[in-house]
Amino acid sequence: MIDHVHLLSGGLDSAISAYKYASASDRLVALSVQLNSDKKKSGSFELKFAESICEELSIRHHVLDISAVSQLISLIGNPRVTMGFGGQINNCGDDPMNASGSAEWYGRVPLSVELLHMVGGLVAIAENATKLVWSLHRDDFTPAFGREETLRYKEKFEELVSFTTGRSVVLETPFLDFFKSDILRMGADLGFPFDRTWSCSNGSLERHCGECRQCVKRKIAFQQAGISDPTEYTSVGISVGLAA
Repeated sequence: MIDHVHLLSGGLDSAISAYKYASASDRLVALSVQLNSDKKKSGSFELKFAESICEELSIRHHVLDISAVSQLISLIGNPRVTMGFGGQINNCGDDPMNASGSAEWYGRVPLSVELLHMVGGLVAIAENATKLVWSLHRDDFTPAFGREETLRYKEKFEELVSFTTGRSVVLETPFLDFFKSDILRMGADLGFPFDRTWSCSNGSLERHCGECRQCVKRKIAFQQAGISDPTEYTSVGISVGLAA
């Protein structure tokens, strides 16, 4: 019997969380999202690393392909509606860039996340699991979506699942009160292989670019955690503008 359905992006936070649950002998399966069908896009790189983590932990891996939905939204062409920005699952704190180059907040939770949560709830019910694990953390918060908003979202999600299915699924957020650097320290204590994760938003490279918002956050988190960063970056510096 499965206890948890674990939302796994292939990035640091959700992968470390999976290690943490597996080390506690919790029974889990992983659920990832395929955001696009182009294997050269960053989402495909994330998925490859998610698959690797599942193989190492010997857990089953479900993949939700929403590439058709992503293509449909792109074809409609409304710049205020996007499937996700920065990453596929947890990066609610990344603002898309508008045409002038300034950041604007267009939504509270990326649509790819909302879709994944709903499917995750169905997978949890099908697996007879009672919990869906979302590795959101304090660095993901924004003025529009902070801790209180997360708790409200969790409550509404759980109510919707209960109302529509008659079953109870808890949206568990184990990192809600932790920063990314705290999560990295947890990973170090677990002997987690940091180099087997993907954060970069740049889909044109097969190594981290080192310049996108996600790469900068990754670099800063390692520095704040006092842990050596094993990631290979094309650019090794940190842009102050992106770090803000």
